[in-house]
Amino acid sequence: VKEVVKDYEAIATQKAITFQTDFQESSLTVSLDCPIFHRILGNLISNAIKFSPENGKISVSVHSPSAEMVNISVLDQGPGVDDALKLKIFEPYEIGTLMPNVSQIGLGLAFCKMMVEAHGGAIAVADNLPNGAILSLEIPRHPPGSES
Repeated sequence: VKEVVKDYEAIATQKAITFQTDFQESSLTVSLDCPIFHRILGNLISNAIKFSPENGKISVSVHSPSAEMVNISVLDQGPGVDDALKLKIFEPYEIGTLMPNVSQIGLGLAFCKMMVEAHGGAIAVADNLPNGAILSLEIPRHPPGSES
């Protein structure tokens, strides 16, 4: 997670966006496909940058609520996601908030959902009050079918 955040810092700097990180454990390990996970987290951070205003802040946290699960959250300060779209944005070609002059195909979150579920996890979106969105992944430390 730290590596992906570092990869996106230069892009965030172009909009004067800063990152705040909160990692519960520095040595937390999870069995997963690293290149796929890099793309999943990269997509969430890229979206957070895209939707956050200049001089905004993006928070990335990693917590382990239990010995079996890990939660990774990306919080932005953008326009948020309408309640009616909270489930639809994870479907192919669905776009939550149209942004002027921003390329949006609607495949990024669908890909994330498919890959997170392939790892035995789940993805969700919630409100980041007073404005913005929280995209959270919950993944098992040992995916179904793996050796513990």
